[in-house]
Amino acid sequence: MLTNETEYLSQHDWEPRKIEGIDVDDMLNLGIIYSPLFMHEQLVKAQDFLVTTKGPNQNAREIYAHEWLDFWIDLYQQRLESDRTDGSLFVRSNKIIPFAELSHTIDNQKLELFKNGFMPRARGLLFLGSGEGTPAHRFAIGYMSLETIPVLAFERDSYTQRNKARRNRFIPIEMLITMMSDLHTSGLITVLPERLGKDFEISDNEYYQKLFNETSADYCYATIGEPYTEEKVRRGVYADFVKIPKYESASTSERVKRLYEPESTTQSKIDRDVYKLLYMDPTLSPLAI
Repeated sequence: MLTNETEYLSQHDWEPRKIEGIDVDDMLNLGIIYSPLFMHEQLVKAQDFLVTTKGPNQNAREIYAHEWLDFWIDLYQQRLESDRTDGSLFVRSNKIIPFAELSHTIDNQKLELFKNGFMPRARGLLFLGSGEGTPAHRFAIGYMSLETIPVLAFERDSYTQRNKARRNRFIPIEMLITMMSDLHTSGLITVLPERLGKDFEISDNEYYQKLFNETSADYCYATIGEPYTEEKVRRGVYADFVKIPKYESASTSERVKRLYEPESTTQSKIDRDVYKLLYMDPTLSPLAI
């Protein structure tokens, strides 16, 4: 059910299933994520909502939705076919961890490897404002894994509420930490603490530097072309590989965009023809418009 006429569809519109009494902090503290059965059902529902919700961008959303969510739906379908499931809503994961325990966990992992005669791989951290599992997000994590073990730090929903220029997530954070935990290239996954009190008295760069210093990660990654890339990558040990190449793909915002301005029949037909040309022809980039 559409709850408001904002420019972008969000989790408040498609009404994902919530498990009463279990939120993202509970999942982190208990070391649990949603089961493949739960994830498959919810992602199918999310994709169906994206492709059937009317609006001038419906044609583009349909194409983008499959490029985005088919990967995850197929992943959980394979899990359902290969793993025995008893219909549980949650399963255990050793990848998700509260932020307060992140540094201790990384230090212990490295120490155990040293004790057993192995040189531990470096940890590379990526701050994620939304991180909704698009091809670009999957590429970034895969790229990080070439040189480091990726550590993914998600912003809370309050981050988008404070930053009015950012849209609300389409996929709930509880589902996102599950998706990233099930991605074979990922390492540890956490959620950043609430930014409170005196943390607002320092600059954003100082604040995120402080958070980075609390993690025991070695490198801080950022994507080439995003704001403040140079500041971000110098929070940790600097190296050329900490700059993630830009992946040519539609942004998440483009994938969930909806408009309410009235359109003429002629304009709608033109839009459909343009989408058909740009998105159905594999020789053309989705970023051509």
